Amino acid sequence: PEDLSFSTQVSTFSAAEVVVGVMGAAMTNLLFCRPSSRIIILTPSAWHEPFYRTLGNALSQNIVSLLGRSSLDPESKGHPIHLQGFHVDTSLLRHCVLGAS
Repeated sequence: PEDLSFSTQVSTFSAAEVVVGVMGAAMTNLLFCRPSSRIIILTPSAWHEPFYRTLGNALSQNIVSLLGRSSLDPESKGHPIHLQGFHVDTSLLRHCVLGAS
C-alpha cells in the first residue's frame, strides 16, 4: 500500500472481500474495509499486539490473527521481533482465505 495514493488505498481496501497482510502500519487500511471483509493478519507468534484485532472487531470485520513461527534465518537474529522473519502454515492460510469453517 505504501506505493499507492491515499485515494487508491481507500478504494482498494473498501472493495476487498479478503485482505491478507503482515501486521504493521499498512494494516491500518482495514479502516476502509467493509464489515463483511475477512482480514487475515500474519504475525510472528512472539509478537503480541492486539491493536489491529481490536480495531477489526470494532468495525465488525471477520478478523483472524495467523501466528507464524520465527525464522531460523541467522540474519534475523538480534533484530526486534517485528523485524524478524517468520513462517506461517500455508494450509492454515488457505483455510483462512477461503473462509472454511
